[in-house]
Amino acid sequence: IKQTPSYNKNKYLYLINHPNERFITEQHKNKIRELFEPTLELQTMIDNSLSSINLIKYKYIIIHIRMNDNSFNGDYINFKNEQINYIINIINSIKKNRDEELFLISSNNVVKNYISQKLPKIKTIFKEISHIGESKLDNDDSLINTLLDFYTMSYSKHIYSFSVYEHGS
Repeated sequence: IKQTPSYNKNKYLYLINHPNERFITEQHKNKIRELFEPTLELQTMIDNSLSSINLIKYKYIIIHIRMNDNSFNGDYINFKNEQINYIINIINSIKKNRDEELFLISSNNVVKNYISQKLPKIKTIFKEISHIGESKLDNDDSLINTLLDFYTMSYSKHIYSFSVYEHGS
């Protein structure tokens, strides 16, 4: 807290990792849901994207792999085969215990390509990858791709997330 900047002699912290839900009213929840509703145009794109690979909302599982932010589109590759093989083994055990389709999302197309070659039945879509907090998010297509991933994850039945970051993804 000592390192947090002061504004008018006050320190402000924004913490979202453990909200005290008993103070969040249904009215507030509905307002947030309303703010996150996709536009009709975006919803059509989401529906077309899911349809193109035969996924049905809430009937598929996401495998999400978050690599270093500096590795978008394979610009920087820093993974070891044993790490990816570990993830592949977990995906195989998920497939044994679940009937749902698997959809792969990753922040790195090289990793996504490697896994989809090893597991040809896993579904994925290759597109330019960006991140909301990243400078490459400088055009509508980048933002739309990011939102498509976000909503594709939100419409899944379950998400298995692997991240190089302690805070997850």
